[in-house]
Amino acid sequence: MNQRGVAMGAEFRGKGVNIQLGPFMNIMRIPASGRAWEGWGGDPYLSGEGAYETITGIQSQGVQATAKHFINK
Repeated sequence: MNQRGVAMGAEFRGKGVNIQLGPFMNIMRIPASGRAWEGWGGDPYLSGEGAYETITGIQSQGVQATAKHFINK
């Protein structure tokens, strides 16, 4: 997941973008929902780990990550 973040950060940086409006952090409750593919599934722990690793990778490339759609009730 960290490698995913590194690749995302490098792509944004290469295009001259300093802020990424992501990653998606919500928990998928309904598989058919429109943005389910952006997350890490229904497990809160794994979702947190996935977000952490992705954000760390993005920011290692000098791009600011902006976590979106925080876990809600």
